[in-house]
Amino acid sequence: MSPQREVVIESIDQVESLLARAYWIETEFEGVTQWDAYTAVDEKYRDTLFKLSNESERHKSLLKKLIKNLEGLDLEDIKQNSRARENVKFKRHSQDEEILYEVYENDKLALDLYEKIHSKTSKEFIEEVWAGEDPGEFYEILSHLVEEEKEHIDELKKYARKLDRII
Repeated sequence: MSPQREVVIESIDQVESLLARAYWIETEFEGVTQWDAYTAVDEKYRDTLFKLSNESERHKSLLKKLIKNLEGLDLEDIKQNSRARENVKFKRHSQDEEILYEVYENDKLALDLYEKIHSKTSKEFIEEVWAGEDPGEFYEILSHLVEEEKEHIDELKKYARKLDRII
């Protein structure tokens, strides 16, 4: 068996596809999931969901900044490519822990995506296509997104553990 080839992100099409997925996660999947969860869970969980929802809005702004600073990308194209594929709806009789576990899983997905974009994107490529002053800002923004998603996961982990014990 031959060794696996290292994945390197070094084209605008690759970056566009990945950022469209990230934008979809933040605007459609996480946003809708968190709001739907907010309306379905007990009041004692709402502060956590409100915080996560607010931070998802900030993540959306950071993604817009990335997109606007990458030559060859257009925010409207990204929006078109990130249309919601499926929205998760929670029923009022779902257990709160089940709902919070779903939000937890979504944040793990976002974390994985941000970590891969950060670690796999060629620095030389970003230097070529970055329209802003400092190409390092691309990685700084992604590092910030990674750290916030880790915080979300830590916050939600206590609820996810409760569900693991129930199952």
